[in-house]
Amino acid sequence: MLARLAERSSAFDAEATDRSPLLFTNDGKQPMRLETVSVTVTEIVDTMMKARELRERFELRDLRRTCETMLAAMGVSSDVRAQLQSHGLGGVQSRHYDRHTYMDEKREALQRWEQHLRALVSAG
Repeated sequence: MLARLAERSSAFDAEATDRSPLLFTNDGKQPMRLETVSVTVTEIVDTMMKARELRERFELRDLRRTCETMLAAMGVSSDVRAQLQSHGLGGVQSRHYDRHTYMDEKREALQRWEQHLRALVSAG
């Protein structure tokens, strides 16, 4: 499922109505609401459980926790992990003074994450 979504996203064409740069979207224009993504993850888990592809159920938060933990083990800083997880950073400095988007840092971390996941899939 995710491979199809990623392929659709990577083949983004602004003129095409069936493609979107967003991985999780209903209409190709807006990201899915968190509640919708949670329902979708639950449906994926149900399908995988029925197919006996899982030993136990998981929830969206489990994926976030696993991602956070693995990125930390890969040496990605807590600041960049917070930016990726949409938590941002607290405190006066980051709220009022730090206007950096962290795009380069997030892109690098996600590229490393992709390589890590590909290596896990290849090894399995």
